[in-house]
Amino acid sequence: MRFVALSESVAAFVPTGPNREADPGAALNKLMTVNSWRVLIDFLKHEGCNDLFAKREEKPLHTQTEFEVDGKTYRNDREFYYADLAGSLKARIDKDASIDYLDALTRDDLLAQGDVYELYIPELLSWREDMSCFLVLATISRGADIPEGMFEDFSFDMYEWDKDDDFDEWLDGYFDSYFGAHGPIRGMSMKMGYWPVTDCGPFWYEGPFNERFGDSYQEDCKEERAVGILGGTTYLGEDASGEDMDFHVIFYDSSRYSKDEACRMFSGLTVANIIDETAQRPVNDGPFYHHYLDEPDFEQRTHFDLNGGYRHPKYDDSFERWQLALVDVAEDAVFNNRVTLCPICGTPIVTKSDYSRIEYCCESHKTIASKRRRQRAHQLYQMGIPIEDAVTEIGTAYRSSVEKWYREASAFVNPAQ
Repeated sequence: MRFVALSESVAAFVPTGPNREADPGAALNKLMTVNSWRVLIDFLKHEGCNDLFAKREEKPLHTQTEFEVDGKTYRNDREFYYADLAGSLKARIDKDASIDYLDALTRDDLLAQGDVYELYIPELLSWREDMSCFLVLATISRGADIPEGMFEDFSFDMYEWDKDDDFDEWLDGYFDSYFGAHGPIRGMSMKMGYWPVTDCGPFWYEGPFNERFGDSYQEDCKEERAVGILGGTTYLGEDASGEDMDFHVIFYDSSRYSKDEACRMFSGLTVANIIDETAQRPVNDGPFYHHYLDEPDFEQRTHFDLNGGYRHPKYDDSFERWQLALVDVAEDAVFNNRVTLCPICGTPIVTKSDYSRIEYCCESHKTIASKRRRQRAHQLYQMGIPIEDAVTEIGTAYRSSVEKWYREASAFVNPAQ
């Protein structure tokens, strides 16, 4: 398999060259770091250059604006949501002699040569966004530091809008009905960018944020109600620019939780619900469809012959979708507590074990962390802090490095010694 061309929509591969073995875990970790065309190209050359990611489509090198279901053609009008990649794709390709820009001429040349394999880039990047949010929520539920600005205090009184005269009375009655006996109710808002459900992402949990507060919550959110959490979307009119103000808001019983505990509880419930809801829907049952040529036709009848015995496509596990493989890796990591955040940038990382907690999303951030430890050791030496206390603060795993850095600092202060 060889990566040969790329456009903003499609990465193209040809079957010549060595076959790389797919590693879904390494691929997921690398995908979490893709924030530029340079890093995406590196992903496609290595983690994505195999038959797990690169597939033969029924319509080769097509941008997938349409799909067919049961013989009917539908247009994919939904958008893939993801942050723009840094840099210029064409400028990056101009510096790389191994790949071409996938324009019409390159597309025709590839199709004329024979089989071409491909990966749809907007789908990949949309999945990166959703899976990152999902994993961040999982780490928070397990005790990781909550990203600054993810949750903020919320009160209806913070905003000027037209409330009915009896709004406060209705709200108090609603809380009494929902929570039952409760202590003081506190509110917080959740930054929408941390909610891991897009139109074309991997997860299917629409969640309480999809509905405004109403009587159905008592039935639909039994688990949340039992633990003293209430989440929903509320409309607060228009802001100064005339845009609608919709907030993801969570209310909690403050006699049961601190704010941090409520954030973790809500994050854990969200992750659990995502896992349950996603399991009930096939990965391709959505607004974006693939027709992979090599995928077994699961609607075929069971076949039997005297020499081969029984065969049915649904038992053929030789074909694997990257979509399912990444979801499996993420969910396995959540259940086994193997998710952490990069200490430098907060990127989620699937760790190799549940006790390997300090990992970095890339080598450059590992280097930055080392430099920061060295600088801190020098500061502690200059402050007269005993070396054992420095080792305790910086980490016992770095004892030999701390001892070396203390010697460096001593030599700098006392060069004659």
